[in-house]
Amino acid sequence: MSPLSLNGAIANRFSRYNFSTKSFRTRLNMPSQYLYTEICAGVPPSTTAQLTTTGAYPPLTYSWMSTAQNGVDSGCRGGVLSVSNILDISINQSGSGVYSSNDQKETSWSMFSVTDTMKYASQLLCVFGATNSSAYGSLPFLSPLVNPVTPFRLYNAATTAYTCTSDASAYFFSLSVGVPTGRTATVQLVISGFGYTFEMTRQNTRTAGTTTLARTVLVPCTSDARMVLTGGEVVPESNLISFTAFPVELKRGPSVSWAGYRTMDVTNTGPIAYDLWLVQERINVQTGNSIVQIPVSGYYYVYVSAGVGQGMRLVLSVLLNNNNPLFGVTRTATDHNGVDTIGHGMVVLLSANDQLRVFAATETLSSGTGLHTSFIGILLYQA
Repeated sequence: MSPLSLNGAIANRFSRYNFSTKSFRTRLNMPSQYLYTEICAGVPPSTTAQLTTTGAYPPLTYSWMSTAQNGVDSGCRGGVLSVSNILDISINQSGSGVYSSNDQKETSWSMFSVTDTMKYASQLLCVFGATNSSAYGSLPFLSPLVNPVTPFRLYNAATTAYTCTSDASAYFFSLSVGVPTGRTATVQLVISGFGYTFEMTRQNTRTAGTTTLARTVLVPCTSDARMVLTGGEVVPESNLISFTAFPVELKRGPSVSWAGYRTMDVTNTGPIAYDLWLVQERINVQTGNSIVQIPVSGYYYVYVSAGVGQGMRLVLSVLLNNNNPLFGVTRTATDHNGVDTIGHGMVVLLSANDQLRVFAATETLSSGTGLHTSFIGILLYQA
């Protein structure tokens, strides 16, 4: 196991990531805080890759232990780190190595403080699963790492339902599971009384080890939300089963957020037009070509996901202004025998009037029942 070496940044507030030490130094202005972190890895053909955080609790891992792919694969997972003093956080890597390109940035690491940024940080939930599960229904979890604190209970440990009660216009949800060798898994975010579900699936059984399946969702929520296994089997190796939720409303300044989804497949290459916009807070969206115009300079979390068809490649790119690539989602492997969902999220520094759009170099899969292809973003800090 060796430290992950990163060689560039598209956001590094207060220069707290040190390229020489390969670590992030926390800066506390309160007794403790919770950091949301996203770990992403590009995996070369016929190799394994595993990235794990060190220095904060609990360790979070992105794991791809299969060597069966005949091309590049990639993916991300998010989770919460608990920090109670000033410390250095880094990422160790094991396996055969990682892949990353200048345009797509398949291997990346992002982090922001929920405690510092969010008005309703006390409503943050983070729970982890500790047992294999193949039974249909809500996934079982351990006692919460972070339990929402309000005058009444927001998380029901018996039903594993999280209750949305704030007046925030959107909620941030992060889901992650491990999928065992040669097995499938389908997991949904189900919101009671809401007209849509959000699905992540791994139907490819040509895997030679545990793989990570994860997704981020931004959506309005006024009722209960649960993480539901609808098919297959999941495993908790290295804290891979996790569920995170919090309302998106900034402590300081105006909140900015967006969430566009596809209710159908993308069959033509070019800019993706998202036909279902569930979140548009202080944001100008040109719905015809799905260009998002940034209203406030600052640090943003941006995420894209898509379904990839059996034996198909997937290349999505988030483009800035005049077709400058920020990052993207990559799968050049073509030997998978089922539909998968993959995504990529990063913290990026953007200026007022910047324009973002998502370009598809391949087809993508999506549906009205799973909304697999998505484009979301939230403002974290004004610059």
